[in-house]
Amino acid sequence: MTGTVICADLGDGVRQIALNRPARLNAIVPELLDDLVEALTDADRDDAVRAVVLTGEGRAFCSGDDLKEFASQATDHAGTTAYVERIQDVTRAIVLGGTPVVGAIRGWAVGGGLEWV
Repeated sequence: MTGTVICADLGDGVRQIALNRPARLNAIVPELLDDLVEALTDADRDDAVRAVVLTGEGRAFCSGDDLKEFASQATDHAGTTAYVERIQDVTRAIVLGGTPVVGAIRGWAVGGGLEWV
């Protein structure tokens, strides 16, 4: 993982997964999507984890796409399609995984971040 997501076991079978780009209000970039899918999949495969708390570091849960980063791929249809599909991979990991995911939301929850809660 690249550090865009922080995982911590809180005890009693609860794992916290926190988006970790507080300077950008946890805006979504491809690395965050990859890290989040990996963290959710790992939690789902770990029999000791009975629930996941999904949250964001700093003053926002997630401000949606990082528009500074997204602008560079917006003209590439295939790249944009793959990016949107990766956002859906996170949604599928939350909705279809066997481990319940609870949102601990503070501040903004916009775009893809809103979809996850």
